[in-house]
Amino acid sequence: MNPTYARWHRWARKNVTAHQLGRLSARAIAGVPWLGYRLGTATRSIPYSEAADVVHAEEDYDEAFALDGPAAAFLDDYAGELGPLWRDGVFHLVARLGVYGVRRGEILMGSGQLLRRSPRVLLDTESGTPNVEKQMPAIHRHRLRLAGPVLTLARTPRGSGHYYHFIAERFRFVLHALRTCPELRTATVVVRPEPNAYQKAAYDYLARTYPGLVIREVEADVRVVCEELVCVGRRDVHRVSHFAGRADFEEIAHAYRTVYGIAPPARPTRRLYLSRAGIRLRRTENEAEIEAALAARGFETVRPETLSHADQVRLFGEAKTIVATGGAALTNLLFAPAGATVVETSPREIQFPFFIGLALQMGQRYGHVYGGPPGPHELYRLDPKALAATLDALGG
Repeated sequence: MNPTYARWHRWARKNVTAHQLGRLSARAIAGVPWLGYRLGTATRSIPYSEAADVVHAEEDYDEAFALDGPAAAFLDDYAGELGPLWRDGVFHLVARLGVYGVRRGEILMGSGQLLRRSPRVLLDTESGTPNVEKQMPAIHRHRLRLAGPVLTLARTPRGSGHYYHFIAERFRFVLHALRTCPELRTATVVVRPEPNAYQKAAYDYLARTYPGLVIREVEADVRVVCEELVCVGRRDVHRVSHFAGRADFEEIAHAYRTVYGIAPPARPTRRLYLSRAGIRLRRTENEAEIEAALAARGFETVRPETLSHADQVRLFGEAKTIVATGGAALTNLLFAPAGATVVETSPREIQFPFFIGLALQMGQRYGHVYGGPPGPHELYRLDPKALAATLDALGG
């Protein structure tokens, strides 16, 4: 597959979609004041810290890891991009974690956006694409006014969300706020009705750990007007720092184990290969060959999306070694034991340093193996010998 064609295919798949056309229409609608207000769009966005009327907490996080071997070789590919985050064999996860209160903020349940009413702006996480480029129009037929501080776990359209984004960002940030700011432990937490299993488990943990909280289910056609909207986020110096904040992720792991009643085994022994056979995007073209090579080393092939969430938590807790293409399933490294070996694979030109931050914070050994250039839907070939060499180097 021609690499240039593959890049264009990836761009088209991500941008020439009904979702992206909706985002373009939102930016046009935002310029018409009465229509923009009606459909919950705005012409500009500002970071939480600039919009804040109250700063509940700010924490500068910086954790350093001395690295060599496969992890260091992977980071060397990004040395220029990472700058001082990766220098002289030391890797830093750096971010500012903030908890901010915005008076007369709004939660637009139909789109998941957060808004400040006066002046009218979208609120931005301070990380990634500005929200004016991500907003979607939505009709809100009803209005709900809530007194006191309000946190939200409903940050996506339709509320289903994405496994990584819900657990590693939304649930993570609510836990961070409640742990660091005792004054918020009687707040209202806005959620969507009919949660899936991992969302419901998160709500159950919040209710049992912070009995003063009010968990409020709100439908998608409601505009929630908050006396104080509490916004929690991070300011990254690089996207590798998405996982900066060890205590947050340790609490997430504890939360799910507590709700599911799962205790980590004393001696994890399982070797797992996470297959993406049921997922259209980013699969290995020669997966049968990879599975056979790994089976000879004692690996079992699993498809996490076919398991209940409780079973995923239990499975990863029993893992000694994990091999997987980069994707949301690696969020489950939260539940893998310290000392486990993690080998992430990806097509060349697609991956960036990301899950390495989670693996290192959870005390795991990390290695990365590039495959060939990506084809349509990021299909790629992986060299079994290169994978075996990385596993040998890590003792996996």
